[in-house]
Amino acid sequence: MEKNRQGVGVGISQITGRQFATKLALRPEQFAWFLGAGASASARIPTGYDMITDFKATLFCQGSGTPRREIDPSDPMWKARIDIFLSQQGSLPPTGDPTEYARAFEAVYPSVEDRRTYIAQKVQQGVPSFAHRVLACMLVTGSVPCVFTTNFDNLVESAVTIARSKVDPAKHKDMTVAAIDSADRAARCFRENDWPLLAKIHGDFQSADLKNTEQELGEQDARMRGVLEACAQRFALVVVGYSGRDASVMNALTDALDVEGAYSGGI
Repeated sequence: MEKNRQGVGVGISQITGRQFATKLALRPEQFAWFLGAGASASARIPTGYDMITDFKATLFCQGSGTPRREIDPSDPMWKARIDIFLSQQGSLPPTGDPTEYARAFEAVYPSVEDRRTYIAQKVQQGVPSFAHRVLACMLVTGSVPCVFTTNFDNLVESAVTIARSKVDPAKHKDMTVAAIDSADRAARCFRENDWPLLAKIHGDFQSADLKNTEQELGEQDARMRGVLEACAQRFALVVVGYSGRDASVMNALTDALDVEGAYSGGI
């Protein structure tokens, strides 16, 4: 794949899913993984879009005095009514704006403690999906070096615990988990090639620090950002269920292009 910071769409070749599966099966250890909220949707955890819908419904009810039980934010008519009302209020960016999730989250829950509680309640609904279990098997057998995720849930960790019980203890690999309040672990793993690594770049739902407001997302932890850039320079990258809303993450992935040979196996 040819990469150009000024001409992103120039010279990019594409392969089919079957072709990718063939490449992955041949050299799985050459691929790092990046999981967004969509990767947890099949595990019963709301996506970023789902949470935006919930936040906007709450703001509509607060502003209009409408009881929550009387609205259905999933109904197109109610959705349009809510969007019109909020646009007239001018408190949120336009629908689809990259900052919409962060701004709506902070508008409903200004307190970091309340945001943490909200996230905790949502992630506790999750059960590792089949895909999580397959990825976990690849992690514990050393087939996948590292996984980065913007998700707060512990689905990968739970699936790894299940996978470890199925693998000969003499053959399985221990996974290091690093969140933004333990980014030094991620840096050490990269420095010492100590894989597998799970790096939670927006924090864990139990972390003292979480990245979910506009300011927080714009100030990505420098150490974790450095590890993400370094891994992007070394490995091909498999992106699953990620919207690209976070400027900090997208900047890190773009900055990796400055090094010759970055994403050597593609994206």
